[in-house]
Amino acid sequence: REDRSTGVNITSTIPVTQKLTGRLTGNYTHFEFIPEGEMVDRYGALLSLDYGLRITTLSIGYTYNLNNSDIDTNDYMNNIVWMQTRFVI
Repeated sequence: REDRSTGVNITSTIPVTQKLTGRLTGNYTHFEFIPEGEMVDRYGALLSLDYGLRITTLSIGYTYNLNNSDIDTNDYMNNIVWMQTRFVI
């Protein structure tokens, strides 16, 4: 199986305070799934807030995804609310 994709991802980071940062990301990807011949356009957006501490960053965010296929049964949309903790050693 061979798949092809091209796309773009744009991210903007906005400092709100010294420890709080907002992030906004938009993306688009065009997929061609071979040998099925399916063509898919995938759109997405992410909005998050990061709170930085000395050894960790706490994040909360929302992600929206839209998958638009030329095969109607493969279309979908999802909304994801998430939380994350990252540690730096």
